[in-house]
Amino acid sequence: GFLSHARHVYLQQWSWNGRLFREMERIAGQLESRGMPCLFFKGPLLANSLYPQLGSRATHDIDLLIPESVTTDYASAFDALGYRRRSRLLLPMTLSRRVLYQLEYESETFALEPHWSLQRHPSLTLDHERMWRERTERQTPGGAPLQGLSDEYTLLANILSVPSDLQNGSLKLRTFFEIHLLQRRFPAEYDWAAFWERRQAEHTARVCRIVFAVSRGLFGPVPIEPGPAAPIGAAEGTLARQLLAQVLAPDAREWPRKRLAWGLFDSPLSLIHI
Repeated sequence: GFLSHARHVYLQQWSWNGRLFREMERIAGQLESRGMPCLFFKGPLLANSLYPQLGSRATHDIDLLIPESVTTDYASAFDALGYRRRSRLLLPMTLSRRVLYQLEYESETFALEPHWSLQRHPSLTLDHERMWRERTERQTPGGAPLQGLSDEYTLLANILSVPSDLQNGSLKLRTFFEIHLLQRRFPAEYDWAAFWERRQAEHTARVCRIVFAVSRGLFGPVPIEPGPAAPIGAAEGTLARQLLAQVLAPDAREWPRKRLAWGLFDSPLSLIHI
């Protein structure tokens, strides 16, 4: 029956997530032994922090952040771990990393996505130095330590995943639910004014306002609302409604999704000061 099937699916996911965590520990150990830092985020680490049970969230791959300046040095480490690159590069790596922000690797069992940035867009000026400086220690269900993003950049990473997932047709309601849960984790004394100052500096305030509006529309307000740097305007309100429509009834056509995803960011032309 249904309950038996649900139990079977849960146990499968519980077992798989446990294997992902053990693989993350292996990757962290190998990179640490080579003096190569990395920060894990999304996937199993996010599931472990937001859900009460290990099998409550489906996860498929491992995401980690690596320093942009030494991307090529990590290729040999991934090779030693048994991973081969799936992503095809049309340009040399030194040029590709200027337009890409991640690559896809796979082993016989696992998929690995090393990122050197959380997103790529002409308008973005992400503070990678701060991202690394504010890293925090997370723990696996077994108690092993793993280096991860801070709560602020975990929230931002999930927000910045929305345009990419929208473009490729994989945007899920779950993303907005988890953004809602992440917001609820921030303490009452958290300095949201400083949060918005940093988002303005990184040119991520627009996408944050729009995604927060959709999350709030779906799941209601959080106890401590992240008051926006500026009230959401008519244009951003329209984009929020269009994004909500894509979440509830995705458009099969690629071009409308790409156009909306591009609109979630500041226009590069608006950043030119004459």
